[in-house]
Amino acid sequence: MKVKRVVGGHLYDTEQARLIAESRYDGASDDEDYQEALYRNENGVLFLAAEGGVESFYSAILRGGKAARGTEIIPLSADEACRWLEDHDHIEQIEELFGVPPQAGHDTVPVDLRVPPKLKGRINDAATAKNETVNEWLMRLIEKELS
Repeated sequence: MKVKRVVGGHLYDTEQARLIAESRYDGASDDEDYQEALYRNENGVLFLAAEGGVESFYSAILRGGKAARGTEIIPLSADEACRWLEDHDHIEQIEELFGVPPQAGHDTVPVDLRVPPKLKGRINDAATAKNETVNEWLMRLIEKELS
């Protein structure tokens, strides 16, 4: 899928990025079909490129209100990309990008941390800039602080 678009002042171009994984949904008709593809650009930025029929999430509304097949670019944080890969059972790509996840219940325990929405956004941005999940980023900072 070829999609090139500026989102939030930044260029996203599937032809200049590496395809990580794809997923396709076949609806009851071509109008409901859509496909999504996860890409990573040379700067490590992850994004979803999507295309879909007039009855899909990705339809475009033309002048006059008529729906048409549409495309989207959706920038993703590392956590969002990992969740997308999990949701679509792309285990090998999770391991490639984020490392092998620990076995369930193995050597980690949950910690509940509540932060204001603005801080959560800054945490997401900082983790993405380091190409880490939020969990990895926070664990690294906590380990550094405690050592």
